[in-house]
Amino acid sequence: MKVFLCFLWHMHQPYYKDPESGTYILPWVRLHAIKDYVALPRIFRKFPSVRHTVNLVPSLLVQVKDYVENGAEDIFLALSRKNALDLNREEEDFLLSNFFSAFPPTMILPQPRFEDLYMRQENARRAIGKPGQPGGFGASEYTDLMTLFNLTWFHPLLREEDQELSRLWRKGRGFTEREKNYVLDKQIEIMAMMMPEYRKMVEENGGELSSSPMYHPILPLIIDNHAARDALPGATLPDVAFAEHVPFAIRVVSRRDVALGRVYQPRHPGTRRASGFPLDSDGRGSAREIPGEAGRKGSGRDSSRSRLAISSLHCRDRVRSPDVVFPRPPPIRPDRVRVFTLGDVRGGRRFRS
Repeated sequence: MKVFLCFLWHMHQPYYKDPESGTYILPWVRLHAIKDYVALPRIFRKFPSVRHTVNLVPSLLVQVKDYVENGAEDIFLALSRKNALDLNREEEDFLLSNFFSAFPPTMILPQPRFEDLYMRQENARRAIGKPGQPGGFGASEYTDLMTLFNLTWFHPLLREEDQELSRLWRKGRGFTEREKNYVLDKQIEIMAMMMPEYRKMVEENGGELSSSPMYHPILPLIIDNHAARDALPGATLPDVAFAEHVPFAIRVVSRRDVALGRVYQPRHPGTRRASGFPLDSDGRGSAREIPGEAGRKGSGRDSSRSRLAISSLHCRDRVRSPDVVFPRPPPIRPDRVRVFTLGDVRGGRRFRS
């Protein structure tokens, strides 16, 4: 049985920058860059016969550039740079509430020290501001927590490639301020490799890039918020659709979002300016028209949203694709692969003319 399968990787992060403070409020651009975005093209090269299309949302690229070229920081990064001896109560509570934000089976439990801190976090939180309270964390615990949190987010491939990161991962505890700062500085260095890796994927490995609206491919929801019920029939929504209040403004904003993405994309050679982008809901009505008005040739959407497929609309099998991309405890079960070779396989075609 011959299967035509399109691997379209949607690389998206919302725009996390606080316009008033100029600081990013969440760390996910930085952490996913060192965990996923840089490592994936390198993994692809191990399988040269398999072609991939990567959708890079401009809001992600803008933020990566800000970290690399302008020294931007997020709240998590700024706190990680602080000496543990200088932490106040609020900062200690923030660390205990947020620095275990990782998938425990693969990112926390394999490190004995990280697992120990993870199991003690509730006692440590109760001891904040209470000198001598049993279970409280000291400077050494907080230094190790900050270092391990930032260290575990590196993809294993990238940790192994760097001699010092590999040494620190094996060391596992008792980190110094110098070692912690090495981890943080290395994150920014690796973020700078992101676009060169994707250019290489395009130029040397036969991959392709597609582009998106500037901030997020949610045009159907912007144009008609009731489109949310295509995926969630029982969703609670306002009685009146957005577009009924300001139909012209909604359409202008939507065109602007597409156009902004189109303006930014040419700065990164190898990105197909005219290729389609994924829609997070049914590509119906104006949602299909606006990309064309902005010069796009096609779009993609979940296959379950509509049974009607037009020639320029590429569909994702939203039943099978989560079986591949969402984290599962290792080892990967063989049936995760067989889903593509059995039953009603709805393959897509590559974004190549």
